[in-house]
Amino acid sequence: MGALPTKPSRHFSGWQIQAIRFGQWLSLGVVATLHFHVVSTLVFAVLGLSPSSTNGSFLLLLAGVLGLAGTAVGIQSYLTLPKYHTIAGTISGIASGGLLGFFVGGQLGEQQASWAFIGLSIGSLLVGSLARWAYHDTTADTDADTGADTNAKSTRIGLGRKMRQWSGAAIALMSGLCAYALAFGLFAWVWIAIDTGHLWLAVLISLPGAFYLWFARKALSLGKHYAIAMTIR
Repeated sequence: MGALPTKPSRHFSGWQIQAIRFGQWLSLGVVATLHFHVVSTLVFAVLGLSPSSTNGSFLLLLAGVLGLAGTAVGIQSYLTLPKYHTIAGTISGIASGGLLGFFVGGQLGEQQASWAFIGLSIGSLLVGSLARWAYHDTTADTDADTGADTNAKSTRIGLGRKMRQWSGAAIALMSGLCAYALAFGLFAWVWIAIDTGHLWLAVLISLPGAFYLWFARKALSLGKHYAIAMTIR
């Protein structure tokens, strides 16, 4: 009795690989551009405000969310153990996703606070779940079963891995932009302090500003790492 026929393996032609690579990088660029628009719009809306002003609560909320996303992704870039890398990445996804949801909800609800907070909750849940999936240890993905469907299963594993890596790159970029936005806001306060003659306050504020600039750099390096890994070969 002859051997059972096997399914042909999936191979991409040269132009298909180039098209997929272009789509991967283009989609990452779109995500980064949209999130940059979100964080820049929110940050410029609070520049010049103080915690004691009418919208001071919004200023504190924005600073807290930006700080959480930036700190989490910065710490994540130093973590090599999969468990802790995943935890830090999930926290950064919750924060950056919540910020995105807050903005979208506010736009849909015509700046109503209730809509904005509903959006924050939904965004945190969705992007946090995506981050948990993206950064989860993928060691098991390499354990392809032997048998007639090995080629097809390996293809599914490979595509799933690329989707995880794309998601990891996108979330790292989003959180890195949060860190950069907070650093920008802090350095804006530094210039205000210098202009009003409060040099000691300028020095004090510049320290966390430099801290978040460094975290933004580390986040972009992390995003680049995942982006290079996702590129189909």
